[in-house]
Amino acid sequence: MLKILFFYLFISIFIIWGITSCQDSKHSEKHKHKTEVRNKNTNLAEQEIWNYVKHTDIIDKTKIIKYSAPFDTLQFNKVIAYDFNGQAHQGIISSTINKKFNRSISKQKAVSPEDLNFMLRVLTDTTTYGEVTASCFDPKLGIVFFQDNTLFLL
Repeated sequence: MLKILFFYLFISIFIIWGITSCQDSKHSEKHKHKTEVRNKNTNLAEQEIWNYVKHTDIIDKTKIIKYSAPFDTLQFNKVIAYDFNGQAHQGIISSTINKKFNRSISKQKAVSPEDLNFMLRVLTDTTTYGEVTASCFDPKLGIVFFQDNTLFLL
């Protein structure tokens, strides 16, 4: 039961962090492309999402700690978090064949090496999963790994 509570606490903190970190702050013009925020009623177009991927800085791999499966063999140099209105059985990628993004994406943010290390540490920690699972789930957060500008599905 404690494992489940820890997992839900982590997810809640990560979602709150994602929402609050997407708000504009005193960033320079150079970093304005780092966060793409839209009106809640407006979703990002597929081309806008891919343009953001292309202009996202590559992660310095020396700052990423080595983790267990599936992240030990996954080749990536960009990680982007997406806020989207997922429905049951609908993920961030709506088509695995042609790798189309879900049409309900409203925000996107590049994940920093520090945040990525925290997220991977929790996701690969065997004490944070393995208990009771939910029978229904409407996802709101999608995390996508890229190698250069190529999308990888786990």
